[in-house]
Order: sequence, then C-alpha cells, then structure tokens
Amino acid sequence: TFYIKACFSPDGRFILGGSSNDTAYVWDVSRPAAPPIALRGHRGEVTCTAWRLDDFDSLLTGADDGTVRSWSLQRGKGAAAREERRAAAEIATEISMRSAEVEERRGAAQRAAEMDFGLEASVVEAVHDAVE
Repeated sequence: TFYIKACFSPDGRFILGGSSNDTAYVWDVSRPAAPPIALRGHRGEVTCTAWRLDDFDSLLTGADDGTVRSWSLQRGKGAAAREERRAAAEIATEISMRSAEVEERRGAAQRAAEMDFGLEASVVEAVHDAVE
C-alpha cells in the first residue's frame, strides 16, 4: 500500500490520506502511535481527499472507481467514521453551495476557484480540484 493524496483537517487535528489499496485512512495527529481509521468502500485507488471547510467532521474521498464518498468523523465515539450514502450529484451540489457560503464569509479573493463545481464536471474532478 502506498498513500496517494493526503490533507490535514481544517483544524489540523487529523490527516486524511487516500491509498492504492482502495481504502482511505484518517490519522489522529495527537495520537501518532494509534492505528488509523480505515474508510473502506471504494473499489479503486483513493486518489482524492478533502475536508469540508464548514464542518470539520465531514470529509470526502474520490477514487478511480468513479465514485465520491461522503464520510462523517464521529470524534466523540473514539474517532470512528461512518459513510454517508448519497447521490454524487447531491454531494456536488452541497459542496458547491457550502463553498460559496464559506467564501462569501471570507471575502471574494478565492471565490472564483471555490465555485468551480459545475454539475457538468465529474464529481471526482470537482473534489480533486478543491483539494489542490
């Protein structure tokens, strides 16, 4: 297994990483010796990872299987994670709306980049663009 894409949570407490074994992992930075939480469900390399800026417990993973999965980190329950099964278009719409709201509060500096989540684009590409 090798790790493909990784990012810190917005509060810096966790690292989310995609991997070549169809699984994403979440590490608790404050507990480096603890094993990571495994997020299983993809059927391809997990190549995209992103945290939602307005909800530090929500994250997204995208994989070569063409799917995007939405996960909820349950920090009060031993930092477990559960998958939220929703349609990809619903996730893309939510990302678009929340990104626009976050940027509206922050100012217009990066609004154009954050709002580039058109439904014509594939959801995996939209998540990948958001991470970079």
